[in-house]
Amino acid sequence: MRIKVTANAEAELRALYEKHGRIDEKLVVAASKKKSSALHGYFLWGDTDRAAAIGRHEIARSIIMQVHVIEKPTKRRNVQVTFREREFHGLGDGYHTLADVLQSKELTALALDAAIVSLSQFQRKYRHLAELSGVMTAIDDALAIHRKKAETIAVSV
Repeated sequence: MRIKVTANAEAELRALYEKHGRIDEKLVVAASKKKSSALHGYFLWGDTDRAAAIGRHEIARSIIMQVHVIEKPTKRRNVQVTFREREFHGLGDGYHTLADVLQSKELTALALDAAIVSLSQFQRKYRHLAELSGVMTAIDDALAIHRKKAETIAVSV
């Protein structure tokens, strides 16, 4: 689901992140319940059943995922990568920016491991598309470098 996020809604998400040090669906839904919230209009509030609550969480997740690339006045892009807690136990629940993850060698290693798993899954899923042969070669190279580093670490231990 792709949702166009307004500048006001994006600013509200960033304020939530600054306040809590994380962002997740529950925080977004809770903040958007206020009619004065820039996020309020993204949600349907008349239904109170479980399906409606799940739908609100799906919308919140989509909004969170849209606020990754911010156009700067210089036209350079500042990309924020977010990770779910299930990938980084101990960092706290919610989504976290790559900048936060890179503050720790352990979390950086976990981020690299998650990226390698994602690349391997992508490669298995799309390996038969000739149009992606250059991408597949780059993934092969990245995986080979990662394996070589892992072998070097294992030998030195």
